[in-house]
Amino acid sequence: MDSFRAEAYGFLAGICLLQLLTKSHPAPNSIHTDSASLLARLTRATSDYVPTGFWTKPSSDIIMQLVEEIKTIHELQRHYVKGHQDRKKKKEDFTLPELYNVEADAEATTMRHQMTGPASHVIPFPASIANVYIQKQLISSSLDSYLHAELTNADYWQ
Repeated sequence: MDSFRAEAYGFLAGICLLQLLTKSHPAPNSIHTDSASLLARLTRATSDYVPTGFWTKPSSDIIMQLVEEIKTIHELQRHYVKGHQDRKKKKEDFTLPELYNVEADAEATTMRHQMTGPASHVIPFPASIANVYIQKQLISSSLDSYLHAELTNADYWQ
């Protein structure tokens, strides 16, 4: 999984948490990420003009799902927090979002190092309008690379 997709999964998890919290009582409608590219893609995806080819970019399936989930939270505010502040500041100088971001990065790094064995299969998102499978595996990014690898494999043509 690439870092953009990992950030998008984390953002989706945060939105799902906000949805659960707002079911029983009013909750904050604000979420932070250190991925400027994720925020840029979400801004474009929710704008009045989405350029041709936008939905064919890698990880568009999760962007589609995020757009649908964002619609369920009233006036969701999305914020950018600069990542890796632990390399530049003392912990006591962090803002609360910076502190949470550093702690989330540390947890993600720990989990990545603890993972053994193959990654789980990608599950299609309900909001995704199209899914491509190659040999029973959902391809969520780098479709051109996968197609090239499959079509240039000598076994494919025999």
